[in-house]
Amino acid sequence: MAGLLRSRVVVAVLAALFGMTAMLVVDAGAHGKGHANHSGVVYSGCFHHGRITKVRIRDTKPERCETIETDSVAGHARYVTWSASGPEGPAGLDGDAHFTPFYVALDPADGETDSKVVLQHGPFTVRVRCRNNIGGEDAAELVVRGSEDEWYAPGSPPLPAGFVVVGGDETEPDGTDKFDNDIDDFVVASASGHVLGWDGESTAFGLNVFGHGCIVAGNIWTTTGTP
Repeated sequence: MAGLLRSRVVVAVLAALFGMTAMLVVDAGAHGKGHANHSGVVYSGCFHHGRITKVRIRDTKPERCETIETDSVAGHARYVTWSASGPEGPAGLDGDAHFTPFYVALDPADGETDSKVVLQHGPFTVRVRCRNNIGGEDAAELVVRGSEDEWYAPGSPPLPAGFVVVGGDETEPDGTDKFDNDIDDFVVASASGHVLGWDGESTAFGLNVFGHGCIVAGNIWTTTGTP
């Protein structure tokens, strides 16, 4: 019963964070002892084919996720962590993933652009960027800048240090009220082994809504491996 209640708490936390359908499917059979740190409660689970199972409040010595089957597709499940308070969880084992939820609202003046850093991971900096009546258009964007040479975005050639890629956006004529998601997923990878991305269908882009010029909200996953 304790595990079932804990799972329901996690679902409620995810739903409250995004104000929309929870992005992750959670198994009701979660279990494990609780642990909280100065950054807030850190949760852990096993990620496999879009599902997180075995959700628990992170243990100090988490066990590895064994091979599981989901929808008749077998494969190794990754151990992942995320925090309800926003910051990345502590560094995990090589190849483990972390999730960082975010919600950013910006209000640039007419004819101007504003931005805010959401996350930094290795050579990558992710920003929400808002354009108000630039060339007759408003835009809410999620952009990535790489500080190393030879990094990649989907379908790109090797990119140089300082290059910026728009990973998702909503662009409309100036003054348009719009709230939507971006159907395309996004991922970038560096030669140093840093990788990050997000699920476009679960990333919200708002223009001229809730009293703000731009709103972008979602969940970014990060992982680091050895090239």
